Amino acid sequence: MDIKQTILKKIEDAKMKPLPAWRFWWEQYGLWALSGLILILGAFGVSSIFYIVTKNDWDIYGELNESKITHLFETLPYVWLAIFAIMLVLLYIDIRHTKRGYKYTSLPLICAAFGASILLGLGLHFLGAGQKIDTFIMNADPDHAPIFNPRLKSLSRPEKGILTGKIAVIEVSSPTTTRVYVENPLLEGRWVLIVNDETVLPRTGIHLEDRIRALGEQIEAQQFIAHVILPFNKMGFEPGWERRGMERPPRSIEIE
Repeated sequence: MDIKQTILKKIEDAKMKPLPAWRFWWEQYGLWALSGLILILGAFGVSSIFYIVTKNDWDIYGELNESKITHLFETLPYVWLAIFAIMLVLLYIDIRHTKRGYKYTSLPLICAAFGASILLGLGLHFLGAGQKIDTFIMNADPDHAPIFNPRLKSLSRPEKGILTGKIAVIEVSSPTTTRVYVENPLLEGRWVLIVNDETVLPRTGIHLEDRIRALGEQIEAQQFIAHVILPFNKMGFEPGWERRGMERPPRSIEIE
């Protein structure tokens, strides 16, 4: 029996059947498509990391931690970093299983995947994707949002003079005092911010639904006197006035 007959007999005995063409198409193009999807998902994670790190309260870090290093490690988005690492590993494995993936050595492949994810993630960050993802998580599941953005927990320490939240109600108590009710899922119930003539406000004022950061002191249960109110996503004190200086921007409190 010649080799041809031998092979045909083995195929017949093993009951082998030809594979459909779509299986080869999937191996050639499907894995690359999956690699692209994983790359995009990883890039969205990178954009979230960029957003959180850049909007990480560097203007008031001294109020939160002893040093910049301590502040950085306390507020790093470890969940997003883990997700990015997992996406990177999956991308590496997927590319290695493509038709010509075996030709690439590990180090260049990892560097290429890492670099592509960083560049694409940086582009998404400049387009505002990171902030949109963070806002979506805060609105969809505020109780678990600090898992993805530890900054929220760092800013929710009224006993240490720092409070964050969304403005729900603005109530004028007297000509010189305003009570601002803010919601913070990490703290029980609504907190009352006492805003008076000495409180420094943002130049654009404060409005309903604004997310704010307040520096001050807790005076009693769920009441907080605000010395300074800052926007949640805008870092830095505005030019022309100091945090506790005498020059203040025009007061603006929107009630309706």
